[in-house]
Amino acid sequence: MRFVSAFLLSGTCFFIGVHCYAQDPCVDNPAPRPGQPRAAWAFIHYLLLQTPPEKLHQFAFGDIETILKCATPDEAADFFAALRNKQIQMFNVVVAESGQDFVRVSWNDGYNPHLNAFRFTFDRPLDAIPHPGTTVYISGTYSSYSREPFQINMTNASFFTPHPRQ
Repeated sequence: MRFVSAFLLSGTCFFIGVHCYAQDPCVDNPAPRPGQPRAAWAFIHYLLLQTPPEKLHQFAFGDIETILKCATPDEAADFFAALRNKQIQMFNVVVAESGQDFVRVSWNDGYNPHLNAFRFTFDRPLDAIPHPGTTVYISGTYSSYSREPFQINMTNASFFTPHPRQ
């Protein structure tokens, strides 16, 4: 009897965990109970209302991804308008994909896996194309973004590969 109960409890916990993990963080929880966290879009709406416009470009890269993905289209457009033409530098990012005139990068902030959403476009073809998995330092200027497929486009890009310490 104990074995059957333990088996059923383990199976139930497994399926509850799979259900919670598979949920899209941007989807609304229609009737949150007291003490239950807000849906991502509601939190983002509050965050954008509380942040002064001159500080919107100071969010971390993962926060920028989340805001652009989960905010309403109007809020995302207003948010990106504050970012457009701002230059950024990303350190110790990993090349996910590269071509003659672009590099797509991912990074690890210790919290979540990221989407490889930042695509840096170069003005001239690259002489040395970095291979996927290479760690680089890269900079660029926010240019545009798209929600489907999700991608943040950067222009005026430049990068270099740091030398390993001896």
